[in-house]
Amino acid sequence: MASHTASVVLIFIFTYTAFSKLLNHHLFLAQLQHFPWLGNVSGIISWVIPAAELAVVMLLLFPATRFSGLCASLLILLVFTSYLIVMISTQENLPCSCGGIIELLNWKQHILLNIFLMMLSAMAISIEKFRIEISSDPLI
Repeated sequence: MASHTASVVLIFIFTYTAFSKLLNHHLFLAQLQHFPWLGNVSGIISWVIPAAELAVVMLLLFPATRFSGLCASLLILLVFTSYLIVMISTQENLPCSCGGIIELLNWKQHILLNIFLMMLSAMAISIEKFRIEISSDPLI
């Protein structure tokens, strides 16, 4: 049940952020173009990120693919959080390209939120892995 609850939270977050980016795509693209190291690929990334977020949502929706969705969620959050940490350590006045209410967070709060979501994902992965192992045990 805990992995299901974690999945619901992650589904909400990834759906919200993906649609926020897609509904305000021009703004999301403009903000990405200001990020160091992304300039030339920002157009592609502006579509790949929300598509990846929605792909994670699809994986999380179904019990058969939930484990993969949780792993993908952890990976996306890890990559993005690492990028944020590097950016705030080396740059000033970075635009926020998150969209919606998450834009109200400062960079440190955003990193803390991401760390919480990574811990939630990792916990759910452990629970889901245990559930899979138990359900595939022929002695049970």
